Amino acid sequence: MALWTYHRRFAIDGQRYCVEIAAGLTRASSRLVADGRVLAEDSTSVGGGEYRNHLLQAALPDGRVLEVEAGPAAWYTYGIAVRVDGRLLHESHPGRALEWPAWATGGAAAAAEAQTPEARAALAAAELEDKARWQRNKPSILTDIALGILFFAVAKFTGSLTTAALVGAGVGVALVVVQRFVKVDLLGGFALFGVAVLLLSAAFAWVFQDDWAVKMRS
Repeated sequence: MALWTYHRRFAIDGQRYCVEIAAGLTRASSRLVADGRVLAEDSTSVGGGEYRNHLLQAALPDGRVLEVEAGPAAWYTYGIAVRVDGRLLHESHPGRALEWPAWATGGAAAAAEAQTPEARAALAAAELEDKARWQRNKPSILTDIALGILFFAVAKFTGSLTTAALVGAGVGVALVVVQRFVKVDLLGGFALFGVAVLLLSAAFAWVFQDDWAVKMRS
């Protein structure tokens, strides 16, 4: 079952083509379509170690060979590269390599390419940096999630968004005070933004005394 289907369109000599890339939890498939006809198809499993781009080939009316490579242009999207007789004619994401990120493949591809001690050391250093970054950001991420849960929990039990906004603002201010006495970063990134939103909600609630004012804070 596809979670999302990407449509990448291009034209050659006035003929319009579309590459439909269906991405699912366990499988990804691509097909090259022109005038409602499927010219080529390719698919791979996801998570089973078969991390490769799709290759779609078809013959043009003049005999030239059309090749379309489809693969991840980023962790959140797929792209295509179109070639005719080996010459690049179109890229959906110019300048981006169509490849699976190392975290998606579990680092297997990068590890296989790391033949030298220097390359293996660089890969290990990158993995350690990723872990360290997560450890630094984890407290603020959990704080942001907790603030969101608190707002909706208070609103649910009291039936008042105004009360929820005021309680959330109070907790946010308390966190700002606590942050001065602890070394753990509780308010980094989105957590500080969450506190700002709670304070804004509280200001609207205090001035207008109306739940709709809290909803319209954006």
